[in-house]
Amino acid sequence: MLEEELVYNYRLGREEALGFLFSLYEKKVTPFIIQYENIFRMAGYDSDDIKMFIRDCVLKAIKGYRFGNKSFNTYYSAIASRNVIALYRKTEGTYDERINSSTISLSDYT
Repeated sequence: MLEEELVYNYRLGREEALGFLFSLYEKKVTPFIIQYENIFRMAGYDSDDIKMFIRDCVLKAIKGYRFGNKSFNTYYSAIASRNVIALYRKTEGTYDERINSSTISLSDYT
């Protein structure tokens, strides 16, 4: 089943669709986690924390996703990237020009 179908089913009240989305994205985002593992490590995240991070991103993406635009996966990627940037800023307590969340516009993904 496509991610969009799962989002649609969840919005219709089928709670099991959320479980499928969680398990799908926990497997799907391994390259993303590897790419930002230094940020997760700086924040003191273990595997359970990363799992919760992914689930939080999935929930935010479900809430903001609009059908008929970009794919859910693309929208999820934008949400996750912005959350990693926020985590980085929170961990570092500074603003880094190299990682600027304004360069990732959610409107580009919806």
